[in-house]
Amino acid sequence: MLKLRCYIFGNLVREKRDRTLTKEEEEFLERHRTECEECRVRESTTNCSLDALKANEAEEESQDNLSTRTILDNLGFNI
Repeated sequence: MLKLRCYIFGNLVREKRDRTLTKEEEEFLERHRTECEECRVRESTTNCSLDALKANEAEEESQDNLSTRTILDNLGFNI
């Protein structure tokens, strides 16, 4: 069951990527990390997933600048 503190923690973790958190919000995150292993793991997983998506988007943008690829090109079919 997701507790209110865990819910707030999750929201703050996501918001942290888009804005600067207040001192109180940062303190809450740090305190909750030490108290809740599930949220620590969830935060780590979320950050890894978002970093992977960001890296993939950057790679796609650099490839788009080189040439336009079709779905068949991406699947390895040469027609």
